[in-house]
Formats: sequence, structure tokens, C-alpha cells
Amino acid sequence: MTSATVTERKIPANAATSTEAARLDFSSRFFAAVLQRDATTIRAMANLAGAEAWTEAVRPLSDFLLPPSPRWRTPRKRKRKWKEARASAAWALGMLAHPGAYAALVRTMACDPELDVRAVATSAVQHLGGAIAPYLVDALRDEIDWDVGGIRSLLECLGETSGRNPVDCIERRAASAALMDVLYESLPRPPRRWARPARKIFRPVACLVTFLVTIGLHRSGWSLVPALIISLMPGQLAGALMTMVATTLLVAGRGRSERKQLYSVAAGSLARLNDKRAIPGLLLLAVEAPFRAPGIQARSVLLSLLPQITSADLAIFSAADVEIMSAASARSLGPDLMLALLQALEAVGNRSSVPRMQILAKRSRFGEIRTTAERAVQVIEAREARLQMSLSLLRSAPAPLTSPGELLRPATSLCSLPGHLLRAIRADSSG
Repeated sequence: MTSATVTERKIPANAATSTEAARLDFSSRFFAAVLQRDATTIRAMANLAGAEAWTEAVRPLSDFLLPPSPRWRTPRKRKRKWKEARASAAWALGMLAHPGAYAALVRTMACDPELDVRAVATSAVQHLGGAIAPYLVDALRDEIDWDVGGIRSLLECLGETSGRNPVDCIERRAASAALMDVLYESLPRPPRRWARPARKIFRPVACLVTFLVTIGLHRSGWSLVPALIISLMPGQLAGALMTMVATTLLVAGRGRSERKQLYSVAAGSLARLNDKRAIPGLLLLAVEAPFRAPGIQARSVLLSLLPQITSADLAIFSAADVEIMSAASARSLGPDLMLALLQALEAVGNRSSVPRMQILAKRSRFGEIRTTAERAVQVIEAREARLQMSLSLLRSAPAPLTSPGELLRPATSLCSLPGHLLRAIRADSSG
């Protein structure tokens, strides 16, 4: 009876000791499994670390998803198992929810060539909520070799404000600025894969030009060796020049086709972020590129943001922002967008907005726009008049320090001359 009891107590103790040893030795064992290309062990260790919430696994799993050396590349004969191992590593990092894993998850979501691995990383990023928003912005601004599907997922995650950790004001502003750069075609930066085929042109072109120049010099009377040495320089220059030309053409062509897929996603995320401070930049884009995809998407976002502006948003827009909005009212924006802009200017416009709106009130061919412009002019002028009046009115005096029973009366009842002093007397005394 006693020995059985001792045995029952020893088994859990040994199991706990073994688990603790595996947790402390996780990094070295995981590194050894990666060097041995043992995808099955890697997957099992990742699943165990994610289920047990071992923080010691954050760094090894992150390094596995972001390979620091060619040893981490996918084995040719084990592609399926290696893909499953990487998906398990992404799942485990999502379960750990450690800040040290955020960058690896975001880069995996944006850059991994395997769709299944990107899907797991995307699910983990969405589960983390707004806490990962700064890492999304950093990844979008960095030079990464992004995949089209991955960068679309990143842009969609930037627009998510729901979840356990909603995006706060500062993070929302940073995300909004990054999405605006996508519409302005500044982000994301061109990935290396766009120019990768151009590098293969250098050697054939250099060899061909070197051969042709050598043959030409040899036929002109040069010896073969000196002709070959002399022709190396033009061959190298020709190869470099052709590589530059091919790189430029490839980047332009791939950029035009792949960036076009990102505009609608970025616009949808901007609309979900609901950042009204993005309105001036969107107006500039809508005016400067009215018929291009970025301008069209900017107009769709403006139609969702402008109707939400009220007088409570006066502090959001600076004088320069209001000037941009006023200048846009003088451009051709379409009746729906113009009505929304006039209603917004009615709420936040200033004196500089009045002349352009008066022109609209007189010359617009749409009756609703003329009516809205007239009303907006009246509202803005009334608001400016109240503001000017508030600057010139006297402020109220503070309450007197005397007791309520004391009143101010003339020193004598016969005093009628100006400038005479007043004295305080009791309210119950006779005049």
C-alpha cells in the first residue's frame, strides 16, 4: 500500500521534472532539429511550446520563421513537412502572444511564399488585435520582400480597430498615414523579387559583348589575349547597363500590376480607421489624380468620412487643412462629393472659405449645391461674427467678497456728481 502510494507520487514528479527540463533546454534542442532538417521534431516542439506557453520558445521560433542563414531554407525533398513545421511555429507564436514575436509574425504574414504559412500568421496577427499595429506600420515602411497576398493581409489588418486591444489615437494616426502613402504609391517599397530576373541578364550580355569585341579586335590585327583583355571592360559595362534597364522596366511593369491590387484594400482600411485628419490628404489626391485608381479610391473614402464632420471637429483641422478643403471646393469633384465637402466646410470652415462658396452659390448648375453653399456661407459668417464679438466683449467680474446683507449706496442721498465714492452699509439701515 505504501509502495504503491510512493510510486503514484513519483510519476507526476518525474513528469514535471522532464517537462521543466524540456522547457529550459528548448532553444538548443530546437536549433539541433533545424540543423538536422527534422521537420517532424520541429513541428512537435512548436506545438508543445505553444500549448504550454513557454516564453523560452519565442526567440528560437522567431528565428526559424525569419531565417538568419541559408541553413534554414526549405529542403527540396521535404517541402510539405517543412511548410507544416513553419505553420506550427507561426501558430505557437500566436498562442504565446509575446511582444518579442510580433515582428516575426508580421514579416511571416507579409513575406512567406507559402499560402498556408501566411494564413496561420495572419490569423495570429488578427487575434493579437491593436497591440500589433506599430509592427504592421514598421513592416509596411521597411524594405521587405513582400508577397502580394501577404501585403494585402497586412493592409487589411491595419484597418482593424476591433479586438482585445483597440487601436488608440496615436496608432490610428500612424496607420492612417501609412495607408495614405500606399495610395500615393510611396509604400510599400519595391520588393527584391521584382528585380531578381534582371540579374540573370548580366552574365549573358557581358559574355556576348566581350566575345563580339574580341572577335572584332582580333580581325583588326590584335592578338587574341590582348583583344580579350581589352574587351572585358566594354562587356562588363554593357552587362551592367542592360541589367539597369531591365531592372527599371521590370520594377515599373510589376509595380503597375501589383500596386493596383493594393489601392482598394488601403482605401477600405482607411474608411474603417475613420481618421478624419486624413481628409485633406485625400482631397489633394482626389483633385490631382481624379481618373487614376488612387484618386478614385480616395473619393470613395471621402464620401464616407466627410458626412461625419461636425462643429465638434474644429480643433482637428488646422488653418492649412481648411484652406485645402476650401480650394478643393473650387474644383470639379462631382455632385455627391461636392455636397459632402460643403457640409463639412459648413461645420469647420473659416473666413477664407466664404469667397469660393459664394461663387458656388451663384454659378453652380446644381440647385442643391447652390442651396447648400448659401446656407454654409451664412453659418460660417455667423460663426465668425460670434468669434469676433467674443474677442471684444468684457469678461464677467468675480463675485463680491462682502456678505449678502451689505449693499453699495451713495455716501449721501443728495450726491449726484460723477466720480463720488460709494460706501457699504447694512441692508437694514435707513437710506
